[in-house]
Amino acid sequence: MQGDWPLVGRVEEFRFLEAALFGPDSLGAVIAGQAGVGKSRLARELLRKAHNCDFTRHWAVGTESARSVPLGAIAGWCANASSNPNTFAQQLVERFAHSGTPVVIGVDDAHLIDDFSAFVLHQLVLRGAAKALITIRSGEPTPDAVTALWKEAHLQRLDLQALSKNESDELLTAALHGPVDDNSALRMWRLTQGNALYTYHLVTQELREGRLRRLSGCWHWFDNPVISDSLADLIEQQIGSLSESVRLVVDTVAVAEPSRV
Repeated sequence: MQGDWPLVGRVEEFRFLEAALFGPDSLGAVIAGQAGVGKSRLARELLRKAHNCDFTRHWAVGTESARSVPLGAIAGWCANASSNPNTFAQQLVERFAHSGTPVVIGVDDAHLIDDFSAFVLHQLVLRGAAKALITIRSGEPTPDAVTALWKEAHLQRLDLQALSKNESDELLTAALHGPVDDNSALRMWRLTQGNALYTYHLVTQELREGRLRRLSGCWHWFDNPVISDSLADLIEQQIGSLSESVRLVVDTVAVAEPSRV
């Protein structure tokens, strides 16, 4: 799993989020970025540290399928939850206040949560019932209550970028437990552009197919890659989320501009 890969190239970002989440006068943070840059991985690592620091953790994930269900994203946080958002928010405030430990709530893909869940999340932060760490995809429409959390400076915002060439090389070396041939590392970075999720799927595929092999202590990537079904699905999902005008540009460039790996 990607979560088992080392967390590389995020030292400054991790420190920023640590201060936002664990600082005495802070309420948490929003991690924004494109799909696959490592938002969820970074958030899970911070939530793992919160557990080690004796925080009570609650985790939720926004999905397209649950978006139409009121409170669908966070209903599991409270038994016998009320369907009224105000009442539900109060139930959680009281539950968290009497938990005996500080509470941190994590919401992955918060741009996909329903408006009622977003309202409750907003209320929990405003009332100081819990600290929050949420991820959103850059450029995607986000519920107003979630947007207000950083626009009104309740949560600090971090815009997470793709890995640089050096960071990508460091990730490959750490994940493969050994150095990678310079040309092979460059080809991988050009193909993935530092997208951690694409890198994970590409390396997994090429290892399985035997095109990525270790010779004399160094990893070499032979032949051209064959895009795996999982990576193809990821790319198709991203293309499908683009507007029609942007898809037209992408299609034109794909046909007119040769790709060099």
